[in-house]
Amino acid sequence: MSGRVLLGLLLIVVGAGYLLDTLGVIADFPAALRVWWPLIIVVLGLNWLAKNVRHPWWPLLVTVIGVLLLLSRLLPDFARYFWPIAGAAALVAVGVRLLLPRGRPAATRRGAAAARKESGEASVRYAVTFGALEARNTAAAFRGGDLDVGFGALTLDLRDATLAPEGAVLNVRALFGGVEILLPCDWAIAVHGHTTLGAVENSTANATSGAPMLTINAAVTMAAIELKN
Repeated sequence: MSGRVLLGLLLIVVGAGYLLDTLGVIADFPAALRVWWPLIIVVLGLNWLAKNVRHPWWPLLVTVIGVLLLLSRLLPDFARYFWPIAGAAALVAVGVRLLLPRGRPAATRRGAAAARKESGEASVRYAVTFGALEARNTAAAFRGGDLDVGFGALTLDLRDATLAPEGAVLNVRALFGGVEILLPCDWAIAVHGHTTLGAVENSTANATSGAPMLTINAAVTMAAIELKN
């Protein structure tokens, strides 16, 4: 089931619950929702995992976080342990992910359950939530854009794009997920930003000596951004 359809069904269930509570058919639905809402994250994580059995890393992490949130709601004494345990799990997940063999770039893997988009626009804007996207850009004068990933995975292939002479700025925000950016060897790269229980790994050739520069502003929370050629 697609993440969009599943999210739509969940919204219908929540809306129906509020309606039945208002009509007096069920009692105190808001109180039950305050306790059980992490089940939504668990269900979305499991659905994502079912569609990405060959690449389960981020779906598993999302599912674990959902389970920890649910335990923190059901067991009051567990609530104070949520952030230490969730933070430790995220650090281990990101660390192990970075140590795994790279293999082929995600954009060239076969059998990956991910949406694919191709564009020649000078600016890109992609948002991924509970899913995976492989995007390729072939702009003649790439100027940057915005990438937002929450509980998902995004690969942006810029290897066939040409950087604008004045350079470009790419804003990347990742929460509980992974972003992979494939870059030409003749681009200069500058990375700025901050990470919270996450990582930004730059393994590009990173040309200098007057080459146009791509500036990446990264905001990473329990996620990983990988830059490679």
